[in-house]
Amino acid sequence: MTVTYSLEVSTSGFLKFNRLMFRWRGSIWQVIWYELAIWSLCYAAISAVYRFALDDDDRRRFESVATFAEQYTSSLPVTFVLGFYVSIILTRWWNIFLSIPWPDNLGLCIATYIKGHDDNTRIIRRTMIRYLTLAQVLVFRNISSAAKKRFPTIEHLIEAGLMTKADLKVYNRMQSTHPKYWMPLQWITVLLKHAKDEKVLEDAGYGKILDKLLEYRAGLAMLLSYDWISVPLVYTQVVNLAVRFYFAICLVSRQYLEPHVVGDRTLDVKDVEEGNDEPGVAKMDMYIPLFTLLQFIFYLGWLKVAEVLINPLGEDPDDFEINFIIDRNMQIGYAMVDDHCDQMPTLEKDSFWNEREPELPHTQASIMRRENPLRGTCASLKFSKESQRIVPMESIDETAESQGLLKSIRRRLTQKKDPEAEVEGAGRLPRLYSEDKSQIDESVPASLNEINVAEGFTPTTADGRNGSMYRKTDRFNFL
Repeated sequence: MTVTYSLEVSTSGFLKFNRLMFRWRGSIWQVIWYELAIWSLCYAAISAVYRFALDDDDRRRFESVATFAEQYTSSLPVTFVLGFYVSIILTRWWNIFLSIPWPDNLGLCIATYIKGHDDNTRIIRRTMIRYLTLAQVLVFRNISSAAKKRFPTIEHLIEAGLMTKADLKVYNRMQSTHPKYWMPLQWITVLLKHAKDEKVLEDAGYGKILDKLLEYRAGLAMLLSYDWISVPLVYTQVVNLAVRFYFAICLVSRQYLEPHVVGDRTLDVKDVEEGNDEPGVAKMDMYIPLFTLLQFIFYLGWLKVAEVLINPLGEDPDDFEINFIIDRNMQIGYAMVDDHCDQMPTLEKDSFWNEREPELPHTQASIMRRENPLRGTCASLKFSKESQRIVPMESIDETAESQGLLKSIRRRLTQKKDPEAEVEGAGRLPRLYSEDKSQIDESVPASLNEINVAEGFTPTTADGRNGSMYRKTDRFNFL
């Protein structure tokens, strides 16, 4: 049974999520309590032996081992390996759910294109839904323990009404070592041809139903593929070894070690091992390793997430409800193609017939919620009338060009370069320099004509005569 808590977290609030910490079914406490208890008992046993059963020489040896283990515990890449593994498992878990085929689209197409209320047409439509459910059950029996327990043999499918004896005879006639889930789907294609020949199936609907049938078969094939190709075993082994070996080392490395008394000084074991005679900060004697226990809960809980989700077709608390899916698909399929086929309410004018912008009413509970309608983020942005004034394109081009030229001139004037540098190329502005930079006039002309005239250049036209029209190359290559 899937553990659902969506209603509890539908609205954020104080202590909303904290209440989830006290739930038991499907919780972290349910999946790690026994391993946490075993680890805590082992830690307490080792601590008791160190404190009360070992002599001084054995204590020194134990302290050397514990100090050595503590130095190399942090080098194990537990976080990286575990995080990447859980990410792969979570993606795979959701993709498996998306691969489960649902007969809703097929049922709608069958009810739409196969028309008729006589018994023969009803049998065709209902048989198609039964074959769809049968194909799904044949796949689930191979990949889900819950479905296998419900339908352990083919005879159970006959007793359940999903398969007739005539179906079983044709099914057994096909000898194959591969899964034969595709056979009921092939029978549906034969029914489609039969319905088309009897003129109860439209030509346009034949292709539509066939396309949806192929999508349904692709989902079943993908489920079999996910069951066939698992996450590489070596990766699962590496992650389990890394986590469990890490906490096995912590049983020794995280033990409290009694300090050494040297003369009138008290030295920590680590200081003694490193040859440091200066007393450091003594460790607190914590009989319960609080922070190591928190690490154990986080890391092992992370690992248990992957263990639960690696095969969501089993019988764990968070596995998919396979038997419910089978029942739901068959019931909804029959309702679409038979019980409610070609049925609809009487047509009448709706309640908003004369309203241009109809609005649905609210209850006292929903009216208090503040609405945030769909509007662009700049819809309420306002500008002054002056900034909205339209500017002719000629002024925009001249202004933009002049501003670009002025920026280049100011940059050249403020650069420290050789004052004797010569102008390169005719028709370009000279490089102006002044030994006294404070005398540089910052008021630069506002147009290209004024700039050249101020610097002693005569504007030229395209044909070489004096004028105010410049060559295109002179406009951009004057520096």
